Amino acid sequence: MGAWHEIAGAPGRFVGMDFLLHFHALEAFFERGEWPSRGHITSLGSFAPPGTAWLLLPGWWFFDDLRRAETVGTLVLHGFTLWGIAVLGARIGGEKTAILAMLFYASSPRGLFFASSLWPVGHTVFVIWLVVFAARWITEKRARFLCGALLTWAAGGFVFLATAPTIFLLPFAAFLGKIRPPLRSILPVFGAAATVSLALWWPYLQFQSERGWADLWSQISRENIWPQAAPLALPDVSLREKTAPIAWWPLPEIGRNFSDFPLIGIAFAILCAATALALVWNRKTAPEARFVGAALLVLWCFLLLVAENGKGYRFFQLAALQSVVWAVFWTQFWPRRALWRKAAMLFLAVYLAANFARPLGRPRGESDQFRVVQTLAKLANGRAIRVGYAMPFHEEFLRGHALDSRYKIGGEFDYFLRRGWNIENQTQTAWGFSPHDDFRVFASAPKLGPTRFRALAWRDAKNGWALVAQFGPYEIRRRATFP
Repeated sequence: MGAWHEIAGAPGRFVGMDFLLHFHALEAFFERGEWPSRGHITSLGSFAPPGTAWLLLPGWWFFDDLRRAETVGTLVLHGFTLWGIAVLGARIGGEKTAILAMLFYASSPRGLFFASSLWPVGHTVFVIWLVVFAARWITEKRARFLCGALLTWAAGGFVFLATAPTIFLLPFAAFLGKIRPPLRSILPVFGAAATVSLALWWPYLQFQSERGWADLWSQISRENIWPQAAPLALPDVSLREKTAPIAWWPLPEIGRNFSDFPLIGIAFAILCAATALALVWNRKTAPEARFVGAALLVLWCFLLLVAENGKGYRFFQLAALQSVVWAVFWTQFWPRRALWRKAAMLFLAVYLAANFARPLGRPRGESDQFRVVQTLAKLANGRAIRVGYAMPFHEEFLRGHALDSRYKIGGEFDYFLRRGWNIENQTQTAWGFSPHDDFRVFASAPKLGPTRFRALAWRDAKNGWALVAQFGPYEIRRRATFP
């Protein structure tokens, strides 16, 4: 299901701004031998680690179509996620728990999301495998499982530091498993994990040493380090602000890991929390199962304390772990009477069928943005052109231009033109257009959900611009004087 969702849905996708610096890093790696040293610019104004570039590398290398750049990486991580869920579910609840947990995750909104996207948000594969290694460490008390947990944590942070709080699970695992390893046995483990992690992180750490470690500290402490002064002078045009209301409550965000229907998701989240509490509270529960329940509760509580307003995607990383605990509820805590079991089977059949059926109804085919790029390539006809973009944007894209000039309004369109048709857009202003544009792409302001940043939309007169084509909210217009 995950493979079909990724492969069939690829033509309808369009690369977002967060991937641009990763693509540029891969180009520098193959053309000049420069190892990726930084990732995208976060909402705090800091450069993220470059781990996503390495996940994009296979798809970027094998497919000329950028829309399939995430295919290989997503399928590999999705397979490893399902494997981790199966291992953990089988160890704490048996074969039925493992199968049901995989079905829950594979059909959930977050499972389908991670099956088709490498968006750097904190991938759930690193969380589930860290819990697997920590649980094995509790029962078998072998140092190699601690080493595996530490390496998993380092790799997850290298992709995006949103998974950094999972390190707090390891001291808790040592306490729950009553592990008191002597110093002489623990030092080699830390040494091996540190050596491999340092090799992985070295280019980014070198880059951080040049910037005074500002980016790393910003992401750990969640400190905003955007430039205080205005990074650029905006052109003399009027702006139309469209500010989204910020109404954020964490419980629905946790529930969306189960279902897109808010009430169903909230009910499942409450039952899942009760299951985790029952696993921890019952002293007869196996240590591994108690740790899994405690791990989910600890991470929930930590993220509830630190997650910024409007950033519910911080909870995405817990989707796989939630699926395991949710499966435990149905296999171990649901009443075992025949009538209750039949009701549960009927409910689960309908629930899973509905989840799997939802992606089938989504429209397929090329996205409006890609059609815009195709049309611009045809209009260019091998000539040098200037394309402007008068479309909605987030403030962070303008701010990001002050940190890296490749951040600009419409930058993702420009990269598609260059990568697919070898066409360079000569308009490289931060705000996306100039008085000398040959073509201009206009777009209406979108409907906004909760967001931290104001979305601004240019109100630019269309006089003097002849309509060439329209795709959804996008209009391609040609300057009347352009030959």
